[in-house]
Amino acid sequence: MKNNIVNCDNIFSKCENIIAADLSDLNCENLVKTNKMFDRCKNLLHVNLPISGMKKVEDMSSMFHFCENLINVSNFDSEMVTNMTEMFYHCNFFNIDLTS
Repeated sequence: MKNNIVNCDNIFSKCENIIAADLSDLNCENLVKTNKMFDRCKNLLHVNLPISGMKKVEDMSSMFHFCENLINVSNFDSEMVTNMTEMFYHCNFFNIDLTS
């Protein structure tokens, strides 16, 4: 089945009770926008992003904006990203390797 999702802006925005999000099995091959995807998820600790997706994402601005307790993000792929404005703004504890 073809996946036509291209925009996940604000999809979990202000979901303050989310502690962990495992999106690893989602097919996000056409996704290009994740602006404010987890904005203000203040209790979010861990995010496991799609393994086979997010390679076309261009806008990750404010994706984890005000995720004050975020510690870890897995499967992070920013190869095509052109906008990361305030992506980790007010994330106090995260330890994410963005080098790969």
